[in-house]
Amino acid sequence: MIELEGHKIGGDAPCFIIGEAGINHDGDLEKAKEMVKVAKDAGCDAVKFQLITAERLYIKDAGSFTTDFGEDFNIFDVWKNVELTKEWLPQLKQACEENNIIFMSSVFDEVGADVIEEFIGIYKIASYELTHLPLLKHVASKGKPIIMSIGGSTGLKQIREAIETVKSAGNNQIIIMQCVAQYPAKLENTNVNVLDTLRKEFPEVIIGFSDHSMDPEKVPGAAVAKGAKLVEKHFTISRESQGIDHKMSIEPEELKRMVTTIKETEARMKRGEAIEIDPILLGTGEIALADDQKDLMKFTRRRVFVKTNIITGEEITADKLTILRPGNRHVETGLPAKDIDTVIGKKAVKDLAEGHMIGIMDFE
Repeated sequence: MIELEGHKIGGDAPCFIIGEAGINHDGDLEKAKEMVKVAKDAGCDAVKFQLITAERLYIKDAGSFTTDFGEDFNIFDVWKNVELTKEWLPQLKQACEENNIIFMSSVFDEVGADVIEEFIGIYKIASYELTHLPLLKHVASKGKPIIMSIGGSTGLKQIREAIETVKSAGNNQIIIMQCVAQYPAKLENTNVNVLDTLRKEFPEVIIGFSDHSMDPEKVPGAAVAKGAKLVEKHFTISRESQGIDHKMSIEPEELKRMVTTIKETEARMKRGEAIEIDPILLGTGEIALADDQKDLMKFTRRRVFVKTNIITGEEITADKLTILRPGNRHVETGLPAKDIDTVIGKKAVKDLAEGHMIGIMDFE
C-alpha cells in the first residue's frame, strides 16, 4: 500500500481516481486552474498535468500527425504551445491545496523530474516513456512512489525490465497501469483481463488502469471490478476546444459520472454482488502491441540523438547525446533509449551532426 497526502492507494483502500487534465489547458494558466476545480467538483482524488518541454520531447523536424478525427498537427509545435512552465508549478500546487485535491504531473525528462520534485508526492511515467530506462532510473532514485503506464508494451519482458530498473534504484513503491495507447482507445482493445495478468506476474506492485476510451462508465467500472486500485482518465472543459487531446477526452459531467460509477461498483463489490462486464472489454489478457498501435510506437518510442556535433574519432560522451521521440524520422536502426550506455565511451567512425539519430554503424 502507498500513502499519498492522506490517501491510501492499494490494498483495501478505495480506488484512487485521477482526473487527467494533461495538456487540455491549451497553454492558459487560468484554464489550468479551472480544470483543478472541475476535477475536484467531479469527486477526483487528484488532478494530473503533463510537464512538457518540447525541445526535450521531440526532435524539431518530427513532422506532422493526423488524429483519428482527421485533424493534422505539426508535432513539435503542438507540444511547444502547451508547455507547462516552471513558473506555473507553485500556482497550480496552491490551486490544488485550496481545492483540497492532490496535484500530480507526468514527467518526460530528467530536468523536468528535478524541477517538479518539490511540488509532488508521486511521479507519473507515461506509456511512451516506459522504455526510457535512464529516465526511470533517475526518477526512482528520488525515493517517491512511481506510477508507470504500459500502453504500447510489446510484452511482459518490457514491463519487467521497467520494474527492475526502478527497483535497482532502491525504489519498491510502484504502480503499474494497464493502458491502450490509442486516442481514443477502441472498446474492443480495452483488454481489462490484462489486470489479472499483471496481478499474477507482478504481485508485489499495485495495479491500476489508465483509460483512453470515450466511455465514462462502462470501462472504468470494468477496470475496478477487475481489481484496479487506481483509475485515471483524460478530461476537458469542452470537446469543442481546439487541440490534439480535446476530442478524445470526456467532459465535466461525464467525469462526474465516471467517479459515481467507480464508487457504485466498489459498493456493489463490498455487498458481494456480481459485476457484469461487457464481453467486448475483456480481451485475451495477453500483453501485446495491437496492429493499429505499431506505427504510433515507432513515432513515439525514444531514440538516442546527437546533441552537439561529434567529429570522426572523437569519444562519444553523455553530454553530447540526448534522448528524444523521433516522430516521422523513425528508423528501425536507431539506438533505443535504454541502450544509450552502449555508445558512451566509444569512438565515432564518422562526423555526427547535431540532430543525427545514432545507429550501430556510427561508433566502434
